[in-house]
Amino acid sequence: MKIRSGTGRGLLTAGIGAALAATALVGGAPSPAADRAGDLRGYVMSTPVAKGAGAKDQGSEAEAKARGPRTGDRTPRQIGDTRWETIEKCQKDADPGEQDWAHPKVSERYARYSSCRVVRASYILENANHQPQAYVKFRVTTIENANRPNKKVTKKVFLDQFGLPLPAPGAIDPEAVKKIEDAPLTLRVKCKGIKGSTCNGKSEYEPLNLTYEVATWRVKSHLGPLDAAFDMSDTRVTNPSEPRAAGYYDIDTVSIHDFEDQLIGGSLTPGEEPATFKSGLRCDNAFYVASTGGCVWLDAPLVWYLDPAKNEYVNHVINAQDNPRSTHPLGSSFPRIQIPGSNKPNTPSSQKWLSRLYVPSDPDPKSTRFTAALNYYDRTNAVKESGCAPLPGGGGTQCDEYPMASTWQGAYYGVKHYSEHWRYSLKKIDKNQNRDAGGDFKQWMRDMRVLSPVDETQLFNDGFTVGVLEPTPARTARIDAERRDDRARAKAPIPADDICTDRIGGRYSCSYGEEWNLYTTGSIERWVIGTDRQVWHTWVTPEGKWASWQAMPGVQAASGVEMISEKGGDVTLEVKGTDDRSWYAERDARTGRWTAWHH
Repeated sequence: MKIRSGTGRGLLTAGIGAALAATALVGGAPSPAADRAGDLRGYVMSTPVAKGAGAKDQGSEAEAKARGPRTGDRTPRQIGDTRWETIEKCQKDADPGEQDWAHPKVSERYARYSSCRVVRASYILENANHQPQAYVKFRVTTIENANRPNKKVTKKVFLDQFGLPLPAPGAIDPEAVKKIEDAPLTLRVKCKGIKGSTCNGKSEYEPLNLTYEVATWRVKSHLGPLDAAFDMSDTRVTNPSEPRAAGYYDIDTVSIHDFEDQLIGGSLTPGEEPATFKSGLRCDNAFYVASTGGCVWLDAPLVWYLDPAKNEYVNHVINAQDNPRSTHPLGSSFPRIQIPGSNKPNTPSSQKWLSRLYVPSDPDPKSTRFTAALNYYDRTNAVKESGCAPLPGGGGTQCDEYPMASTWQGAYYGVKHYSEHWRYSLKKIDKNQNRDAGGDFKQWMRDMRVLSPVDETQLFNDGFTVGVLEPTPARTARIDAERRDDRARAKAPIPADDICTDRIGGRYSCSYGEEWNLYTTGSIERWVIGTDRQVWHTWVTPEGKWASWQAMPGVQAASGVEMISEKGGDVTLEVKGTDDRSWYAERDARTGRWTAWHH
């Protein structure tokens, strides 16, 4: 017996024996009895995942959203932290419900660090004329969890709800119902390293390969799920020729791994493939994301959900996505304008995702990958400064840009790719909302291990959209509680798991990120929040080397540093202190000196 994968069914072509072994076979072939000729043939009616694991397509976020975590009254952080720890929770969230015996169902849910899949399948016996004679329906539940602080993954698979064997409509073999109970069914759990990467040190690792008769599986289902564990700590990188590994910085050391559940009846003949259900995992060692390497599920829809309480920021984003013709500065003069990044299905804005723009610090300030990203970021800020200048607004406002300057789709994208219709929006909004939203975005990218592509042309697995949650009373109360916890944590030392080690030396807060400036003289300056919560900076010396990090004392930071203005070398920085107030420092272009921090 064997299962052939396909969008309809997997065919079991060998005969069903009358007496099959009822013991599990670990790492071996199915019982010889499964290969004896018989008058009936069997197959498992299932619907394997059609696309390869992790094959996110540009513009398919509407489909991906249906596979994401349920939002309910949860906060953006709670949605991002979704984990299916138990089989029961997965079944509650993803079970597609009872199926017709001839129409199987598959339902999947993906969060960034957790996946949940429920398959409703049927095991069918047919005669030599391919006429179904008997069937048994059953359910397969799989949960997979990646541990945030490392590259370890756990997996549970549970087969249950084996129904009673029943005759198929129009059946002519009265013995088929009895014979199906003796049919062998093999569950195989695999992990495959893709193009150079490994699972538990092997390119293809099979820790679980169990075969029982259908009748025995029905009894075994009461014993609980089957467990497997994997460790990608020592994996090699995946060759960038693999599409899912393409577009990342080489310093991120990305590896791709496929996890597979297979249902096999008897043995497979050459050329036959079992029905396979896949999920794709990406692991990395990106130093700018966290203090340790980690892994995420590629099929998880990446959505940055906005805090509905930041109404001015939220309204700007919604208007930019939904009404681009009303935006400043190009809405009225560019009839084809569209602004990307919406998670609303079937809208023009949802047809292009956003991707993170990270300037990869390099010991060599003249390295191509460093200067290319820095120049792009600098030009995005220059376009923003020019467009913001004529906007009205008082001292309590700041100019907000959407898409964000820290994305490749920011203001400079439309300048570089003028023939396209993708543009941006600028608006003066409450400065506190603008600052805090920027902090939320940095925290979200860190929490979700969002990596940066090497440039704006990549159709990228870490592409994301921006969505808005309804301000329900329960959600609002939970967000308020999270904010209180944030304020308390901001007065404590930077936690160890939030400390990034920089490639040019120094340790700083991953969540607060970095700020850069490329001066017109060609000099470069960089700011971070150190482990002591002080602002630290470094710059490129006239000799073309990085200066030693120096502190800018005077404020204990509770946010990342933001350069809110730069003109001719005169720079103004802003940071939120642990006193919840904004602090500012200015640089004099003539002397290169900084003022003390002040309100």
